[in-house]
Amino acid sequence: MPPTPPTVLSSSSVSSPPLSSSSPSAVGPSSVSTPTQTSTYALRLSRPTALSSVGDSETQYGLTLPFSMSLYTTTDTQITITTNGLITIGSSTSIYEAYTDNTPLPPSSLPASVLNPGTAAVWWQYLQVADSPSPEGVWYQIENNNAVYIEWLIEDAKGLVYQFIANYSTGSPGRMGFYYFATGDGGVDATIGIQGEDADSITRAVEYMHGGNLSPGVLVEFDTNPQDTVVGIFSDTVFNLSCFPAGSFSAGIC
Repeated sequence: MPPTPPTVLSSSSVSSPPLSSSSPSAVGPSSVSTPTQTSTYALRLSRPTALSSVGDSETQYGLTLPFSMSLYTTTDTQITITTNGLITIGSSTSIYEAYTDNTPLPPSSLPASVLNPGTAAVWWQYLQVADSPSPEGVWYQIENNNAVYIEWLIEDAKGLVYQFIANYSTGSPGRMGFYYFATGDGGVDATIGIQGEDADSITRAVEYMHGGNLSPGVLVEFDTNPQDTVVGIFSDTVFNLSCFPAGSFSAGIC
């Protein structure tokens, strides 16, 4: 039987009032020091399907997967992907682009109230799809009907280029990996982290970086499964960019 194709829903730009939540949270390291490596601007996915168009900014894309994605206690076959480096589980139109609300995860009081539960901030800042370097945009790829890769090759308002891939597999539910190939200014205006609700409907968040200095060649992994003891586990691993030449991405590192 051929694999079930994912369904791409309509894209949109949104502006909505933020959600509210309150809970204790934990914070990870603000940055990681890694060797500087040069990235070439070519897609790493082998069979990418485009979600974006040239000129997109403050834009979100709905995608229905042939499996469920889970973060903390949020589970759905539908996800929302944004130009500003966010992935949220669910198809609600109240998924926020609000890069001006790019705050630490958590900020001093709470997890980010502008983000829904079950959100991965892969590289949260204002980003836009330009026509150069070619190609730029947001893409996805379904693997074996049980995994999804989402790739951004995109730039900020200063024209600096960012390239990163988020990976999720049903073989490791509740876990995500973020691979960084080009990091612009290192993340001065970016947040990397994850947040969601625990079994008591308390919003939890864990931050890897907010306003840091991240070099290309880093894999950051989050695990949201042990909800009763921690708010999310992450680890980071340095990899050589030559592990993933153009059109060859698969999860893992060499």
